[in-house]
Amino acid sequence: MPFREVVPQAVNSGVSPLLQLPEEIIEYIAECMRYPIYPHFEATEVFLNEGRTGFSAIRFSLSSFSQVCKAIRPTAERLLYRDIHLDIAGWTNHVHSFDTQKHLMWPAGCLRLLLRTLETRADLVRFVRTVAIRWSDWPFSFEEITAKLRFLQSCEGVYSLSFSMVPDTLLQVLESLNLSVTSFAAVSVAPDIPRIIQALPALKNLHLHIHGNSFSYSIPPHNISSMHLALMGDRRFQKPLLNLALAVARNARSLSLDSMTKKGEQEALSIPPPAMRSSVENLRLKQIDPFTMIASGRGNYFPLTTLTALRHLHLVRPSLLKMDAFSDLPPRLRLITFSDYTANSTTLSAAQSKTKFVQSVVDCLHANSGAVKLAAVKTYGAIPDDHWGIGGFDIGAFADIEPELMIFRKSFDLSRRMLC
Repeated sequence: MPFREVVPQAVNSGVSPLLQLPEEIIEYIAECMRYPIYPHFEATEVFLNEGRTGFSAIRFSLSSFSQVCKAIRPTAERLLYRDIHLDIAGWTNHVHSFDTQKHLMWPAGCLRLLLRTLETRADLVRFVRTVAIRWSDWPFSFEEITAKLRFLQSCEGVYSLSFSMVPDTLLQVLESLNLSVTSFAAVSVAPDIPRIIQALPALKNLHLHIHGNSFSYSIPPHNISSMHLALMGDRRFQKPLLNLALAVARNARSLSLDSMTKKGEQEALSIPPPAMRSSVENLRLKQIDPFTMIASGRGNYFPLTTLTALRHLHLVRPSLLKMDAFSDLPPRLRLITFSDYTANSTTLSAAQSKTKFVQSVVDCLHANSGAVKLAAVKTYGAIPDDHWGIGGFDIGAFADIEPELMIFRKSFDLSRRMLC
């Protein structure tokens, strides 16, 4: 029956029109209340950087919606308990926390209250899919943390865990719980990476902000296919952290590396040959230069040539390209993209910085025209009146999208010289 006919009949019968709707429509209404919803990558970054999640904003609206009536409650509860964001210590000024600050706009839920609810409503655990926990600086014991996190063993549908920090005691608990989560995110120190991998053998996606100044670790075997590793801390530790990240990511198909250096600084991507002959197909680098030639005992080489499976290279905040940047690219590389390429200059305006960078790309393409057969060159997110016909390339501009310069390779030569 059409909705316009359902409403009058429902009103005349004294039944709310809302209760006449199919369950799918009720669920869609509840889903719309989950705004804002971020892509997984962005949501994880926001949590690790700022300690907030989308759940913090929507849980009050969804909770109110679930209390409208008993008929609606089961549908609303499925979404209310799907993605939860908790504080390990409880509410502000909790006796077990030195850190008493709460985000006024994005407050986490209280783990203590959740556990109390699950004791009386054990049926709710089947709805939980992702859990983000803001940790406390209070030195909880192994027994205390185990008691707080044991509910995760009952949540068979949980596939993603995020922690604002991973203290040693928490790692011990994770090792003992034997969870089957496939995604894990945390702020961690370098020595803990092997333990995280061993504690969560089912991992497919790993997202870490890594601190540390000691980097000689044996990485256990794993089946992680997607990694995002942000290298935090002092500039002098960036290179060893980068080498560690490359060792961790050896079997990944999708790899994202962020160098958290100062604006305008770039860390060189030094992949040791032939150890990184890996399965990486998609590589994203932020403030990391993959085009600097590396000197080794076997001669000079470009690090990208060791990534023989690479198909897409994305550079965030890149430096100006050198003339030989495209002289020796991986044979299967089909797409090179650049974004946020106006952010690295401290002296030029955004428009000047953008034009200078694009000019360096065009000059590089001209200098390596024999090696790079182009299918297209496009840019997105440019100002509508910008002139992009630089150096003879007709570069189309589209506004209101994240700035991104895209280079499509038309063909590649598998017989080209490769580093052995």
